[in-house]
Amino acid sequence: MYLAIDNYQKTKNIVFIIAPVMIFILSGFEHSIANMFYFHLAGAYSAKSFLYLLVMIAGNGVGAKIFSLKDGKI
Repeated sequence: MYLAIDNYQKTKNIVFIIAPVMIFILSGFEHSIANMFYFHLAGAYSAKSFLYLLVMIAGNGVGAKIFSLKDGKI
């Protein structure tokens, strides 16, 4: 998701949003915001689901930070 936004901001070309999003979806990666909705819809209010969400959010944060380091952003 970071790559889609970052590439679009650099080029203003919609293809650079569509391609990374399609790759993300087809790869089967987890999306923490979508999973929050799914857990709520399923009524899965447990410590296990909360732990999963924390791990996904931390992973998304670390991944975004790693990608942003290549541009010199902190």
